[in-house]
Amino acid sequence: MSESVKPKTSKTTLIIGGLFVIVAVIVAFFYFSDINGGGYSLSSKQYTIRVTGTHGTKFSGSWGVVGSGAYRSETVEGTVPTEYSASGQSVSVVFQKTETGGTLKVEILEGGSVRASGVTSASYGVVSVAY
Repeated sequence: MSESVKPKTSKTTLIIGGLFVIVAVIVAFFYFSDINGGGYSLSSKQYTIRVTGTHGTKFSGSWGVVGSGAYRSETVEGTVPTEYSASGQSVSVVFQKTETGGTLKVEILEGGSVRASGVTSASYGVVSVAY
């Protein structure tokens, strides 16, 4: 009798994803600082992080924003569909499916318009999006 082995969610993948968020936010911080002549005075924008795909798909990960010269991040666990609100100059998201089935789609919206998106159907797949 063959036994199926369920792959474990890789902590390394989550750590790498978290590092990606931090690097993306730092790059955005320096980019916006430079285009403002070194002054970090861009106004905050309102973002929606929309998570869709196969209804009931479970995920975990983090999202972060740069705003007012500071970085703020949140680690979350959720189920499709859901939304998060963020305010800042830039936003980045790294979410990973915590199961084999289903599809996970992540969109960053500003003013109701999709500015960036990513999708995965892979087992324990990762979506990384930044704007």
